[in-house]
Amino acid sequence: MLDLARQATETLRRRESAVMVTVVRARGWDEAATLGSKLLVTGGTCQGSLGYEVLDRIASDLADTVIDRGEPRLERYLPDGTPAPRRSRAYVELLFEPLLPPDRLLVIGAGHIAVPLHEIGKLLGFEVIVVDDRTDFATRERFPQADEVRCIPFGAVPTQVAIDRTTYLVLVTRAHEHDEEVLKQVADSPAPYIGMIGSKRRVITVYRRLLEEGVTPEQLGRVYAPVGLAINAQTPQEIAVAVMAEIVSVKRHGKGNHSALRELPRSLLAVADAAAPPASKTSP
Repeated sequence: MLDLARQATETLRRRESAVMVTVVRARGWDEAATLGSKLLVTGGTCQGSLGYEVLDRIASDLADTVIDRGEPRLERYLPDGTPAPRRSRAYVELLFEPLLPPDRLLVIGAGHIAVPLHEIGKLLGFEVIVVDDRTDFATRERFPQADEVRCIPFGAVPTQVAIDRTTYLVLVTRAHEHDEEVLKQVADSPAPYIGMIGSKRRVITVYRRLLEEGVTPEQLGRVYAPVGLAINAQTPQEIAVAVMAEIVSVKRHGKGNHSALRELPRSLLAVADAAAPPASKTSP
C-alpha cells in the first residue's frame, strides 16, 4: 500500500492524472481477502489489485470517466462484475478517487498586473508560473508566492513550459508584439483558457496580423480578449480579480459577463478569407 501511495505521488509530480480505487465494503464476499484492497490506475496501467480480476478490469475501464468528471464516486458490483441492485445480498463496494494535478496558472509577462494575479492564483489553489524575458522583472522578490519564475524569451514559452488541459494561460506582456508571438503558438493548445490583455483596438490589431499568418478564426474564438469579466476594473488589483474570476467561471462552467470579443468583426473575417488557401478544384 505504501508503494501505491508513492507511485501516486510520483504520478502527480509528473502532472499526470490517476485514480485510486479501494474496496470499502464487501458483503457476502471473502471480506478478509478483499476489504481494503487498492488499485492505482494511471495512463491505462494498473498497479495493485482489488483481489479479483473482474474488479480490476471494471476499475480500469471506469478510470477515464472518473478523471474527466474529477469527482469521487461509489459503485456496487455483483461477484460477476455486473452493477449490484439496491437490495443485493452479496456485493462489493468500490470507492473511486481521482488524483488530479493542481490546475496551473501560467502568467506570461511580469508587469504590474502579474503581481496581484499570481497572489490571487495561489490563494485559489493554482500552481503558478510567471514568465518574462527581463531579468529585473522575473525575480523571486517580485513573485514570492509563485511556484516557478522563469526568465526566458517569450517565443520559447510553449517549448519550455508544458501547456496541457489543466493550464490556464494569461498574456499580460508589455507589448502586443509579444502577445502575438506567444498567441500564434498556443492558439491551438489544449489549454482550457487563454486570456490576453489589451483594449479592443489592440486585440483586433493582434488578431488581424495572426489571421494574415494563418491562424484560424476558430482558434482565435477560444481566446478571451480583452481579458477578464466585465466589472469595469481599473487598478492592477481589480484587473487581476476580473481575470481570475473569469478563469473560475470558465473552469466551473459559469455564466459570467465576459469582456472578450466572442465574435470576430466582419473586417477580420474578410482577412481570414483572404489568407485561407484556395480550395482545390476537382474534375467533373
